[in-house]
Amino acid sequence: MNARTSTGTEQHPMHRASRRWAWASNERGSVTVMVAISMTALVALLALGIDLGALFNARSEAQRAADAAALAGASAFLEYQEARARSEAVGRATEYATNNVIRSEPIDAGDVSVWVDLDAATVRAAVRRNGVPTWFARLVGIDAVDIGAEAMAWAGEAGAAQCVKPFAVPDLWEESADDLNGNRIWDEGERWNYDPASGDRYAGYSGAGGDRDETGYGSGWRNGSIDGEGRRFERDYGRRIVIKVTNPKDAFVPSFFYPWVLPEDAGQSECGSELRPPGGGGEGEGGGRPEELPEDAGGGRGWLKWSEKRGDLGVSPGGGPGGGRGGGPSGGGSDVEVTRDDGGGRGAANYRRNICSCNRSIIDLDTEYLIEPGNMVGPTFQGVERLIAEDPDAYWDDLSNTIVSRYGMDSPRLVTVALFDPAEIDKPGRQHIRFNNFARVFIEEQADRRDPVTGRFLYYVPGAGLGASGSTTGSLVRVLQLIK
Repeated sequence: MNARTSTGTEQHPMHRASRRWAWASNERGSVTVMVAISMTALVALLALGIDLGALFNARSEAQRAADAAALAGASAFLEYQEARARSEAVGRATEYATNNVIRSEPIDAGDVSVWVDLDAATVRAAVRRNGVPTWFARLVGIDAVDIGAEAMAWAGEAGAAQCVKPFAVPDLWEESADDLNGNRIWDEGERWNYDPASGDRYAGYSGAGGDRDETGYGSGWRNGSIDGEGRRFERDYGRRIVIKVTNPKDAFVPSFFYPWVLPEDAGQSECGSELRPPGGGGEGEGGGRPEELPEDAGGGRGWLKWSEKRGDLGVSPGGGPGGGRGGGPSGGGSDVEVTRDDGGGRGAANYRRNICSCNRSIIDLDTEYLIEPGNMVGPTFQGVERLIAEDPDAYWDDLSNTIVSRYGMDSPRLVTVALFDPAEIDKPGRQHIRFNNFARVFIEEQADRRDPVTGRFLYYVPGAGLGASGSTTGSLVRVLQLIK
């Protein structure tokens, strides 16, 4: 019996099969459309993912360039005063940024913006690349995207240093009675004796913007004065200073000839064993003038070596702009608990080794260290002789006020010494001393063991960390830190 329709008429079996086939065909067509739409969406998402990955990689490259630019720019505060720091910071930041690439294309100087805050000692660098091309996003009308990154670095104060030599150098004061020629310089033949009761005055140098009457090394107190050799120096850069006396008449106080006791470094190298080959350049290359600071063997400038190592040297993560600061460079006023070193590294052998090789102990401004009351004439001469032998042809060029060395600013004769407030020691005998600054000095040859050890004063020391809480700092000690 034939099937009937809803109207009562019979439907032929062939018609029923045709309708079922038409319905199935329509269903398969809908699925095909849905699959096509889904595949298009998936392809679009995949294309977007590829483009986003490439753009994120480009932004990472821009961020690395901005970080390097900010650090390089802030390094200008390690060497220059306010008059030159801004231009140097902009120049260095731009140079380092343009040494990088984004998507294999060099960064142009027009892609870099630099802002310098002299008061805060910060440098902000921005790297922007407009029109970074896309690949698959062009299908949806996005042909290019602008990317950019910013970074800010701070040249702050630190309170510690490493590889410090065992010479405690009195910072310079205004001598009221014994400055015979009135040139504010401790000349040969003069017998300065720090005595505030007689009118002597000391104010440690506190950096750019400090008081104009600050007397410590690095200040402008002696600008324009002529020394015994007829030379003038700007902020003492290149000035010859005595870092170890041998004549008892020149002792700071009776029996104190400037040696002091560093903590013992069990892994300290023997003299000369840690010297690396020079990083290129022939004999006679300079590098002492800050405006011509050479590159090291790794392709980066010396000030950035510290920033790469800072995490291993106890830098407080809270040490940034606005952090607490107690006593100034002239000492006193600090709330930091001062500790004492027990002097376990004493002895002539340790003293000699500390002169000619690197003692890696972290020396900070919140610790009192034991002085060595002996003259140490023989160990001093031996240690200096071995140190000189590591770079025997280096010398200070008075004409250009520059270190001449095949190692440039990596010369082993460019060392760190500790400075102290001259009021720290006022009596003879073994006692403890607290430092208030560190300075870089190029050590000159000691022709005879009876001669004093002299060196050329340079300037700031990149620090090796903050003090116990970061509140006691030295004005000649600086640390580079990314803060944004």
